[in-house]
Amino acid sequence: MKLPKIHKGMAGKLAETFVLSKLTPITVLLSLLLGAASIYLTPKEEEPQIIVPMIDVLIPSPGLNADEVEIKVTGPLERALWGLDGVEYLYSSSMQNAALLTVRFKVNTPLEPSLVKVHHKVNETYSVLPKNVMTPSIKSYSVDDVPFLAVSFTSEQKDDYELRQLISPLAKKISSTPNIAVTELLGGRKRAIRVIIQSKKLAKHGISLNTVKNALQGNHMLMPTGKNWSHFKVYDVAVGARLETIDEIKKITVGTSLGQIISIADIADVIDGPEQRVRESILYDKNLKVNGQSAVTLSFAKRKGTNVVELSKEVLHQINEYKKELPSDVKSIVIRDYGLTAEEKSNELIEHLLIATISVSILIALAMGLRAALVVAIAIPVTLALTLATYYLMGYTLNRVTLFALIFSIGILVDDAIVVVENIERYLKTYPKLSIVQATLRAVSEVGNPTILATFTVIGAIMPMAFVRGLMGPYMKPIPVGASIAMLLSLFIAFMITPWASVKLLKKHHHHKEDEEEFENLPHEASTLDKAYIWITGHLLESKKWALGFLTLSIGLFILVSMLVTTKSVKVKMLPFDNKSEFQIIVDYPTTTPLHESLQYSKELAELLMQNKDVETVQVFGNEPAPFSFSGMVKHTQMRNFEYMN
Repeated sequence: MKLPKIHKGMAGKLAETFVLSKLTPITVLLSLLLGAASIYLTPKEEEPQIIVPMIDVLIPSPGLNADEVEIKVTGPLERALWGLDGVEYLYSSSMQNAALLTVRFKVNTPLEPSLVKVHHKVNETYSVLPKNVMTPSIKSYSVDDVPFLAVSFTSEQKDDYELRQLISPLAKKISSTPNIAVTELLGGRKRAIRVIIQSKKLAKHGISLNTVKNALQGNHMLMPTGKNWSHFKVYDVAVGARLETIDEIKKITVGTSLGQIISIADIADVIDGPEQRVRESILYDKNLKVNGQSAVTLSFAKRKGTNVVELSKEVLHQINEYKKELPSDVKSIVIRDYGLTAEEKSNELIEHLLIATISVSILIALAMGLRAALVVAIAIPVTLALTLATYYLMGYTLNRVTLFALIFSIGILVDDAIVVVENIERYLKTYPKLSIVQATLRAVSEVGNPTILATFTVIGAIMPMAFVRGLMGPYMKPIPVGASIAMLLSLFIAFMITPWASVKLLKKHHHHKEDEEEFENLPHEASTLDKAYIWITGHLLESKKWALGFLTLSIGLFILVSMLVTTKSVKVKMLPFDNKSEFQIIVDYPTTTPLHESLQYSKELAELLMQNKDVETVQVFGNEPAPFSFSGMVKHTQMRNFEYMN
C-alpha cells in the first residue's frame, strides 16, 4: 500500500526527539519520583482552602436596651461598614448591652487588608456612638480556625476542678508545638480566690461593697516610680505590693467602726479553690463506660497550609506520653480527629485512583491487546504524578476535591495515548515494510494535530468551571484546574513517552503477501463488533426511517432523564454526601433558664441519644461553646456562652 504524505508538525518532532532518547526512561522515572514526593509533601486536609474573610465586630453598650442599641450603635456602624470596598454581606444582631456585626467580604479577598479596613472604619465611626459604648472587639475567622482535633478527659474519682488542674499543664505544653495556632481548654472550673461577703456583717459595720472593692484593688497593685543608683548597681523602685496568700487578703483593712479596725476577715469568707460554677461539660461514652461524668476538653486549631494528618499524629503522641503521668482513673477519648478522617479519605481516593488506572488498563487490554495496554498504563501514572507535582507547586492541598479531580480526569487523559497507540498499531499492520520506529513516527505525526485540537476542546469545555463566582468557585476550582493540567500533560506524554514505550513494547506484525490488500477488503474480515457497528451505521445513514427513529429515541431518552431531575427522583448535588463521624445538636432554652436546669434537660436528651446503637459518644457543653465546625464558624456557634445555651 502506498504511504500517505505526512507533515511532522509539533507532535512528529517531539516523537522524533524522544523515541530513541536515553533521557526518556529517566524522564519517566523522575516524573514518578516527583509524584511520590508530592504525595508526601503536599498537606492533606478534608476540605480545600477557601479565602472568605469574615470579621466580627462586637460593641459592648452597657446601659442600652436592644432597641436603643439598634438605633444608636448598630445603625451607624452598618452604614459605615457597608461602604467598604469588597463587602458582600453584612449581618447584625442587636441585644441588650451589646451589638454584633459580621462583615463578610467577597471570596478570595485578602484577609489582612480587609481587617485593616474594618479597624479603620470602626475607629472613624466610634466618635459618633454614645459615650457609654466601650471599645469594640474586632476578630477575624478563617477555615483554619476550625479545631481539627479535640480530646476529652474524664475521671470517676476527680471532679472537674481537679481534672482541669491536671490537664492545664498539657494544654500549655502542646500550645508550643510548631504549626499549632490555637489551643483551648474547655470545661472544668478554674482556680480562684473568692471573697464571699457576709451582707449582715457588712451592714453592721456600715461598710459598702465599693469600699471593699477599692481596698482589694489598692492592696493588689505594684506601680513603678523610678530608679535608684548606687556605685555598682541600678535598682528599679516600685510602690505597693501584690497579694500572694489568703492571710494577706484577710488582713486587708477596709474601714473602722466604733474605733475598731475592720479587716476582710471580719466581713467575709476567703476561699482558695474552684471558682463558682459558670460552665460544665458532661461526657457519655459506651466504650469507656462513662455515664454522665464531668469532663474537660482540649481542642486544637492549626496554622494555614499545615499537613493536618502529621500534626494530628504528633499531638496525639504527646497526649499519650503525658497520660503516663496522670492517675490511672483519668480516661481520655478523641471526640474529633480531622487528621484521621483526612488520611482515610486521602488513602481511599488514592486507592480508587489505582483501581481506576488498573480498570482502564484492563479495558484497553481487552480491546487492543496486552502490549498496547501496557503502553497506555505507562502514560497514566506519569501524567498523574506530574499533575500531583503541579498541585504541590501551585499551593493546593490534597483533599477530596483535588483527588476527585484526578479520578475524574483519568477517563479523558488516556484518550491521547489511546489515539496514538491505536494509530501506531494500524501502521504496523497496514505497512509491514516500515520499521517500528518509522511506523511510530508517521503514526504520531498523522494524528498529532487532531489530538491537539481534541485536547484543547475538552479543556475549553472544563475551564469555565474555574471562573464560577461565589463560595462554590474556589471550592470547586481544583477540578477544572487539575483536569486541564492533566489533559495538557497527557498530550505531551502521548507525543514523548508513548512513542518510546510503543517502540519498546509493541511488535511488528508479519503479514503474508495476500494480507497486503486494499482496505476495502477489511469489512469481510472484521470482528463481530465491527460488523454490528457497520450494519447499524449503514442503516442510519441510508434509511430516513432509521434516522428519524434514532432521533426520536434520543429526544425521548433526554426528556426522560430530565424528568428524573425535575421530579426529584434523582438528587442533584455538587458533591456526594460526606460521611462525618460527628454532628452537633444546638439547644436554646428560654433565656431565663439557669445553668443547672438547662444541663439537666440536656442530660436527658444525651441519655436518649445514647440508646441508639449507632451513637458511641455524647458530650454536653453548658454555657460554653463546643469545638465548632466550618458550618458552626459561619453560624457563630463559638459565641454560644450563655447559661440557656447548650
